[in-house]
Amino acid sequence: MRARFSSKAKPKKRSTFFPQVVRFLVIFGLTWGVLHSLTIIFPGALQRLCVFHARITSVVISILGGSSGSQGTLIFFPKSVPVVNVIPECTGVFAMNVLAAAIVAFPATFLAKGVGIGVGALLIFVLNIIRLLVMLVVIRYLPRYEELLHDYLWQFIFIGFIVLTMKTWTDWAGKVEKKSELSG
Repeated sequence: MRARFSSKAKPKKRSTFFPQVVRFLVIFGLTWGVLHSLTIIFPGALQRLCVFHARITSVVISILGGSSGSQGTLIFFPKSVPVVNVIPECTGVFAMNVLAAAIVAFPATFLAKGVGIGVGALLIFVLNIIRLLVMLVVIRYLPRYEELLHDYLWQFIFIGFIVLTMKTWTDWAGKVEKKSELSG
């Protein structure tokens, strides 16, 4: 019995996973590089952000019934030496850069990306103010845990927060995309 060979062999389906991952990583890297470069090129803006964080943190402490003040990037408790000096790494701007780069690199509509970056930056700002408040309490009342919380726990929290925010945003952006495909 002879085997039949067809000249119309079915082509193998190529996976699109690898090129999509490479595309994401390239766009992510380029976007993050541009955003990080902006923080280096405009140090004055970053300094103003540090001052803004110190002021907001001091205001929140006052709203919560505490007593504190700020001068420039320093946050004080009454009659004490400066407790916290807010430096650029304390503003959350680098976490915002990572989240924004991931959102830009992800395939979604321009509007969805804008919403993701805006809401994500706001959420990171709020989380960062909470971080500063917690660190002030720890420095004031539990100073032996300062290094553990500052150097390890909060880094872990921010990484987890970025991943969770990105996952939530991709789910939302996917639903918006499907909804627009169905309606239009």
